[in-house]
Amino acid sequence: MSEEQPGQERTEQATPKRREDARKKGQVAKSRDLPGALAMIAAGMFFWMAGGHMIEGAANIMRSGFSNVVRADITPSQFHRLFMDTAQSGIQLLLPLMLVMLVVGVTANVMQTGPLLSMAPLAPKWSKISPAKGLKRLLSAQTVVELVKSILKILLVGVTVYMVVRGEVDHLPGLAAADLATLLPYLGTVSLRIVLTTGFLMLVLGVIDYGFQRYQHEKQMRMTKQEIKREMKEMEGDPMVRARVRSLQREAAKKRMMADVPRADVVVTNPTHLAIALKYDAGAMAAPKVVAKGAGHIAAKIREIAKASGVPVLEDKPLARTLYKGVEIGQEIPANLYHAVAEILAFVYRLNDKQRTAR
Repeated sequence: MSEEQPGQERTEQATPKRREDARKKGQVAKSRDLPGALAMIAAGMFFWMAGGHMIEGAANIMRSGFSNVVRADITPSQFHRLFMDTAQSGIQLLLPLMLVMLVVGVTANVMQTGPLLSMAPLAPKWSKISPAKGLKRLLSAQTVVELVKSILKILLVGVTVYMVVRGEVDHLPGLAAADLATLLPYLGTVSLRIVLTTGFLMLVLGVIDYGFQRYQHEKQMRMTKQEIKREMKEMEGDPMVRARVRSLQREAAKKRMMADVPRADVVVTNPTHLAIALKYDAGAMAAPKVVAKGAGHIAAKIREIAKASGVPVLEDKPLARTLYKGVEIGQEIPANLYHAVAEILAFVYRLNDKQRTAR
């Protein structure tokens, strides 16, 4: 993001281009707590539904492993195979849980930012290893806010865990004489309650943090009026450059128009202020077409080229004014002018026949 210029305040909402540029750099509003909280809740719910199966599977893995390890005649190759089998069984047992947590974590991020894949945050930057800038970031207001948030989260989670454990104090004396079949399910139930309670607390904190991050992001994305003007100038181009481009385009169009005058059948004039060149090809056109027109010095240039090329120049003030105002270059004349133009073309054709006969 650009630095704020002295004497200017960021009072304007960010433009779509500003937002898109920031998004390409990975600068989006998101809370890091939300994915972790949802993953914790998902893990707790998974254990609540499939915990018995996982405990039984873990017990079978341990039972099989210990029964083979205690054998005195086990060889190194057998031990290696046993280790690999045990690891494979453990991965297969934990894979569904890991997939659930992965899907939930990715979904939580996509819900916050939408589909986003940016490599910009991974690009090496010298500013990240600069001691001066590192110290500046360490002492920034953002760092202080994050530190306060972390302390508050630790305190809240600690208090939540304490409240859950405190509710189980009355059951603790009876656990001293309990066997493993009673102790393990009890500890699993209490642990699951701690995980779910902590997860839902972190979810609430994550939602609050996401709102705060959006507020901070929108605040940082604000622009000054000068930045708005500069962005519009970059997108639309410099006014002087645009004017020059339009001038060159008009000049090119004028040259193309003048090149069509020698191929015209007749030029209708005002007689001095306007000039309109007409062409008619019965095999290719439904009606005569205006191939060039102009006023003032352009009209004079059209008349000059027409006379030099042997194109007849005829005066018809009403027709010239109507054609100049109502028909654009490259357009065919409207039906209400067919009669007037036909008379002119008929005269031109008769004139051309006489000239050919005289030769």
